[in-house]
Amino acid sequence: MLSPDGGVRTLSVSLKGCEVTPEVNIASGKYGIKLAVPSQDGMSDLWLKCDTVSVYKQGGRVKKIF
Repeated sequence: MLSPDGGVRTLSVSLKGCEVTPEVNIASGKYGIKLAVPSQDGMSDLWLKCDTVSVYKQGGRVKKIF
């Protein structure tokens, strides 16, 4: 993911206690991973969206984090 100045953004998240759910819709070509991350306010959700199924399968470059 690129920042407004064109650089690459990074995000570091501790996966301890996370719940991981695949978010896949083959018919529409959408591939992603939902992470439920423990926080002070309970669980916070992060969605990792991949450009293609091959990126999704390899755990490669993520398109967007929501």
